[in-house]
Amino acid sequence: MRLCVVRFRLGFRVAARGDLTFRMKTFLPALTGLALAISLPACGGGGGDSSSKAAASDPALRDKAAVLVQQAANKIVQQTPDKNLPGPKNYKVVCLEPGVNPGAKEVAENQIRCHVESFYATYKGKPGGYIWSEDWVVTAQNGKVSNPVIFGEYRIRNFLREDNKKNCTGRHKPYDCLPPDAYNPPPPDQSAVPQGSAAP
Repeated sequence: MRLCVVRFRLGFRVAARGDLTFRMKTFLPALTGLALAISLPACGGGGGDSSSKAAASDPALRDKAAVLVQQAANKIVQQTPDKNLPGPKNYKVVCLEPGVNPGAKEVAENQIRCHVESFYATYKGKPGGYIWSEDWVVTAQNGKVSNPVIFGEYRIRNFLREDNKKNCTGRHKPYDCLPPDAYNPPPPDQSAVPQGSAAP
């Protein structure tokens, strides 16, 4: 699986693991769901292994999908005011590979499912940290990707809306802005994004 790291603004880096303020297990259906979720049959699939036919099997398409998903996620973030996080945002995107991530089978063969994590950069003395994460799906056709659609809920947007009202990040109580089914974060040396080779 190729891990696609997408930078929104030149000169801003994705926050290092040591800077992350928290991590959730809520996203293990989508994160470890990338590695542990129960596999579902691919839409339109017949007998045998269809992973080689899926658009997500093409690493070049996954890279293109990662860029498109980053842009779509950032567009929603820019439309969601959070007076407590006014600085620039960064993203990590990983698009699921059939045969490696079971969650890749939960969409049609001409679709690619991607997971995006969002971060806020250090801004005016406030250290950067982790925001939240969500899934997107894009359609692939003739070597191109298009039509990014949210897969599930707009979790990043929902967190920012709550933070705008409650200042959870400023009070160092991010759980106050999370859904009620959020759990304790994993150990700080473990990333919530599945491991893979990074692409600049």
